[in-house]
Amino acid sequence: MIRYRTKYYERRADEILSELDLPREIRRKVKKKLLEPVVVKGKYFGKLGYRCELGHRIA
Repeated sequence: MIRYRTKYYERRADEILSELDLPREIRRKVKKKLLEPVVVKGKYFGKLGYRCELGHRIA
């Protein structure tokens, strides 16, 4: 399950970044930052995963 989520968020980051006209090196750095973990109330989320989770809770 963890590998599936990791691959999903990597693909999602690639989809988002592919829409932007950025050099490959900048895109790689932004993707790395998007996928770094964040701690919220003792729970770990990837930044992109946290944003998705937050969007689901708001909707």
